[in-house]
Amino acid sequence: SFLNASMNRIAAKLDFEEEYRPIDLNFDLVKQTFDLYHHQNGRDKIYLFEMGSGANWLSCHLALFLSFLHYFASQENSPMPLFQFYDQPSQVYFPQGLTEKEGKQEEHSSDLEAVNRIYSTLFEEVELIQKQTGIMPQLIVVDHVSNEFLDQKERFDAALRCEWRNGKKLI
Repeated sequence: SFLNASMNRIAAKLDFEEEYRPIDLNFDLVKQTFDLYHHQNGRDKIYLFEMGSGANWLSCHLALFLSFLHYFASQENSPMPLFQFYDQPSQVYFPQGLTEKEGKQEEHSSDLEAVNRIYSTLFEEVELIQKQTGIMPQLIVVDHVSNEFLDQKERFDAALRCEWRNGKKLI
């Protein structure tokens, strides 16, 4: 019940297609399976693979894994490491060549809004976990996003450890 409530609270902040609103995400460990699904209008379970776009999938995964992180941080002597690694969460949205075509400005605007919601949610959830548990988990995010497009410029800059651009390489 903790995971379900947490997932739905987080998912409400993220990007979902209108047909899946209101969000009703559920997680079950049944018959040795790992089930993530959505209940909608009294219909049967709609599983992740049936939920349409990459935006829905990303939002489901972020909601589930941030909820797990919160759950494990709240457990005394948790055996789980309290960090998560995210590889390019903005890939679903982040426009390539933002200034190249004026005609796509509206599309870019909605993409940037969704990316801003991702990063705001990541910051808010880590802060909430620390407030409620006294533990500050670590999120490691590798992405192509730069602060110039984000509403959370100060938070982003404070959290940024290295920018791998202009000849600097991670590997």
